[in-house]
Amino acid sequence: MKKAIIYIILAALLVTFIYRTDFDFSRILNMDLHDFILLSAVILISYINSFFAIKIQFAMLDVFESKINIALLTLASNILNYLPAKGGMLSLGTFLKVKKKVPFNKFVFTTMLIYILVTVVTLLMSLFFIFDDKMLSFYNKINFPFVILFCLITAVLVFISYKIAKNNRENKLSQYYILFVSNRKLINKNKMNLFYTVLTILGGITLFSARMYISFGIAGSDISIYHAFLIGIIANLSFFLSFTPGGLGVKEGFVAGISYLLFADAGIGVVASLIDRAVNLLLTLVTGIISIKILDKRFFSKNPEEK
Repeated sequence: MKKAIIYIILAALLVTFIYRTDFDFSRILNMDLHDFILLSAVILISYINSFFAIKIQFAMLDVFESKINIALLTLASNILNYLPAKGGMLSLGTFLKVKKKVPFNKFVFTTMLIYILVTVVTLLMSLFFIFDDKMLSFYNKINFPFVILFCLITAVLVFISYKIAKNNRENKLSQYYILFVSNRKLINKNKMNLFYTVLTILGGITLFSARMYISFGIAGSDISIYHAFLIGIIANLSFFLSFTPGGLGVKEGFVAGISYLLFADAGIGVVASLIDRAVNLLLTLVTGIISIKILDKRFFSKNPEEK
């Protein structure tokens, strides 16, 4: 119930913001076919990048599945992520547990590892813009000593909690915690998977930057590749904070914030992200529904097809 209220509030704020802006929305409705095809092509390429991300996660878990099925799972996850509580991620974990006998704690571990890598890589890439005057004013507002202290305290608490768990192995919670931490061997098994994951993260940032470059152009604001890349990097942090269905409102907020910082106009950022959202949602619905139907026949119907 609480989550539903938060979603409603965020949606209401987004609608209010759109209503109050003086942007000419007829520009979106009159989108050039060439721009629509170009934006759609980049979005579809980003789906391929997501395919490789899931394929690498499967490799971490020693799950071997056909490329076609991984592609279908990727597309199905895209649409299911528009359900509350990251439906796509949960459905993927359920599939691995039920059909591939992968313990859920292993799936959670690899997912958390990917989230951490996304955050670290994005923050490191943001340092490329540390000498940008406008970004410098943003960095100056961050209390870096506090951030470092918080990370150190968190690391110490994790270490202490692990020691306590090892000394209380009879406790069920301790047993699960030790089991969860022991999954770190998945990293040591093939460290190249971490490298490949970083490549997919870089690919995702680059592709979203391209999408923003096109979307801002459609919205009537031609931006430089430099600014598009900066927007792509900052907006990627919304991946970690996307607790709403499909990240609705969160990514728009990130793009609006960086747009205001760069161009003193948050409205154009919201409109550009909504253009990207609209085209992405259209492609997600088409590819996702088809994928779910095929997956249902292959894995969940009474007479599944031969794989």
